[in-house]
Amino acid sequence: MSPPDVIGFASTALPGRVAIRAGERAWTYRELAARARRLARRLRDRGLAPGDRVAILSHNDIAHFDLLIAAPIAGVIAVPLNTRLSLAELSVLIANVQPALLLVDPAHEAVGLALGLATIRLSDYEAWLADAPTDRLPPITPARTADDTHLILLTGGSTGTPKGACLPYRQTLGNADDSAKVWSLRPDDVAIQSTPCFHAAANVLSLPLLRVGGTVLLMSHFDPAEYLRLAVAHRASMLFMVPTMFAALADTPGFASADLSAVRMALSGGAPCPPSLPRRPIRQRRLWLWRVHGRVRERYPCPRSRRTGSKRARPRRRRQAGSRCHRSWDPTRRPARSCARHHRCRTALCHRRHQRSGDDGPRSRTAPS
Repeated sequence: MSPPDVIGFASTALPGRVAIRAGERAWTYRELAARARRLARRLRDRGLAPGDRVAILSHNDIAHFDLLIAAPIAGVIAVPLNTRLSLAELSVLIANVQPALLLVDPAHEAVGLALGLATIRLSDYEAWLADAPTDRLPPITPARTADDTHLILLTGGSTGTPKGACLPYRQTLGNADDSAKVWSLRPDDVAIQSTPCFHAAANVLSLPLLRVGGTVLLMSHFDPAEYLRLAVAHRASMLFMVPTMFAALADTPGFASADLSAVRMALSGGAPCPPSLPRRPIRQRRLWLWRVHGRVRERYPCPRSRRTGSKRARPRRRRQAGSRCHRSWDPTRRPARSCARHHRCRTALCHRRHQRSGDDGPRSRTAPS
C-alpha cells in the first residue's frame, strides 16, 4: 500500500457504477476519482505540502469524501470538525491541529471565517474544483506509506477537550478491508450514511463499501422519515445508526409496513444499545442489530459482536464445499434451523459431527449463541 489508493479497485474495475448519491446528484467511481485528482491539484497549487492538515466544517457533503480520497494524492491529512461545537471550542481545537486550509459549508460560514484560517466556501467549491485539470499529479516525495496519517478524528468523552486520534492509512484502509471481508460486502450493497462525517461514520461503513464498489446514500442530516424513504426506494442492504436513531426510525409512521426485505445487516454503535430497543417494531421486522464499537481509535473492528435481540437470533449456516455437514457461520445472514442430526453448528465447520466420525477437522472461533 505505497502509495495508498482509497478507491483504486472500484474506480478501475467498476468505473461506471454509482459510488455516492446525495439528493438528486449522483457520482460514479470514475467521477469520484476525477474529483479527487482535481482537489489534490488545487491543494498542491495553493502550496500545501505533505503533512499539512486540511479541515472541513460541514454537514455531510460530497466534499468529505473528496478530501478522504484526495489526501494520499496530495499528501495532506484530513481533519473533519464537529459542527456542533461553539466558536470558542473550535478555536481550542484549531490551535492544536493548526490546519493550513478550511473547507466550510454555508451553514457554518460565520463560525468558519471567524477562526481566521485560509478558507474555501463550499458554496463556491464545485466551480473552484471544476476548473482544475484531472491529469495525474507527479508522485509525492517521499511517497505516502501505510504508516503515514490519513485522518485526524477529534474525539473525546462528554467532558474535557477532544483529543486528536491520528489514524494512519494502515488503520483506515485496513479496517475498511477487514470489515468488507468479515461483513461480506458486495458491489451491489447499498448503505445510507446519516450519521455525521466528523466522527467515525465514514470509517464504519461508507469507506468499506467504497473499497468494494458499493453505493453510499449520503444524507446531510438524519431525518427518520427520509431515511425510511431512501431505504425502501433504493433497497438499502446495510444500515448503521446509533440506538436513538434506530428508535426514531421504529417510531416513524409506515415503518411496520415498509419493504425492508433487502436489509441484510443493521449495525448499531456510538452508545450502548438499550435491551428494550430490539423488542420494539425493529425486532418484529427481524432487523437483528449488530453492536460495533472501537471504530475511532482502535486498529480492528468488532465485526462479530453479539446480536442484540431475542434468544432466537442465531447464526445462519450456509453450505460450504468440502465440509462434512456443509454448514458454516455467516454473521451477515439471518438465523437458520439446526443442521443434520439435530445439533447446533456453532463453528465454521460442525466439530461435533467431525468428532463423532473420528475426524478432528479444522478448528475455528465459536460463534455467539
